[in-house]
Amino acid sequence: MRRMTTWPGISSTSRTNNKGGAVLVIHPLRLIYIRVPKTASTSFVNTLDELDPQHLGDVHGNACEVDHLMRKGHVPKDYKKVGAIRHPYRWMQSAFNHHRNNPDMFNVEAVNIKQFIRAVRATPMDWLSLDGELYVDEVWRAEDMDDIVLSLGLEPRRMNVKTYDYPLDDDDKNLINERCSREMAYYVNH
Repeated sequence: MRRMTTWPGISSTSRTNNKGGAVLVIHPLRLIYIRVPKTASTSFVNTLDELDPQHLGDVHGNACEVDHLMRKGHVPKDYKKVGAIRHPYRWMQSAFNHHRNNPDMFNVEAVNIKQFIRAVRATPMDWLSLDGELYVDEVWRAEDMDDIVLSLGLEPRRMNVKTYDYPLDDDDKNLINERCSREMAYYVNH
């Protein structure tokens, strides 16, 4: 039996002012987009205004939610399911930066990036997986979002993927490589 969760590693009481829902159904593109934190999801949503996407859920979503919505008939089963990841070093730095300003979002106790790396419980591929297996049909890289938006026939708007320079030593990188092994493999192979 599948266990329903809201967001792996994210507090269910966390809220942001980001526009949009956890899962976007974009009918003109026959696309279901899962919003993963700190992977340019807000920037992507900003490009979709003219397509009037259907926002389901709260702020960020996961594969379990999409599967549940499909089984209930709330989203079409024949649409392509997609989500984005970000290079694990950059994702961890961005997530930590966000954690500093919104400590409840990742639901971890951490005062520095080393503690955060060790405490964060879910990585972007976790949001896109169900029962340990990748659930989406396609994984996008946040760093390629401008090109992805153009390939969809849309005009990029505010597709600014910020970078943060929290120093990572070799121990930090090794732990990130271990914790984010699926993301690292994706970056090596795609």
